Amino acid sequence: MSSRCTAAIRCASTTKWRFGANDSYGAYRYTLVVQDETGGIEIKAGGDELYTLYPIGQEIRVRCQGLVLGDYGGVVSLGVVSEDAAYENGFIPEAERSRYLKKTGDVKSVFPDTLRIVEATADRVGTYVAFEEVQFIDAEIGLSWSEAESDTDRHLVDRSGDTLVVRTSHNADFAAWTLPEGSGYIEGILSYFNGTCQLKVVVPKNVVMESPRFGGEEVAIDFPDSPVAACSTTYP
Repeated sequence: MSSRCTAAIRCASTTKWRFGANDSYGAYRYTLVVQDETGGIEIKAGGDELYTLYPIGQEIRVRCQGLVLGDYGGVVSLGVVSEDAAYENGFIPEAERSRYLKKTGDVKSVFPDTLRIVEATADRVGTYVAFEEVQFIDAEIGLSWSEAESDTDRHLVDRSGDTLVVRTSHNADFAAWTLPEGSGYIEGILSYFNGTCQLKVVVPKNVVMESPRFGGEEVAIDFPDSPVAACSTTYP
């Protein structure tokens, strides 16, 4: 669905966005996630340590002329024309970032929308969200956030038995940390891949699961190959 951005698209150059995620802690390498009151979108940006230039909460204007939309597994992103036919768009060269991304105003605190797992639907993809009274499933207690060789899915469950995939990059700074054993609070960016909603944690210190685990029968998961999809709608 690759297409050139025009003024008719939501990310027109006059639109103000605020960062909900960057490459701090390595969860989103070469990627920025921005959102406004209508939703969020990933921006494929070249270069390391983007968080030093674009901190979470920084307001920016996005210049879309020259950028193209791309779709990967159902997630729409902004980037430059790709030189690789396998991808619909590519990363904005570091030398050209300032042409497309202009910081405006001060850095302000941003707060996630608190949802129930059943409310993690495709229209929320790309936005900063949080979940309360959740825990990782019994089968994953003692495991790390991600395996060393590849990005990994883990699974949250709430008191109703609803589940949500937590996807962690094997390059994340916290990939080798052990999953929290208790129940509590987690926040991140809601993402999507081939029919399944996924939560991507950006700042691990904002995961606080120190309450006792709750009981109840968990939804059966064909671990680890068939995660239960909390997101059954089609990405718009």
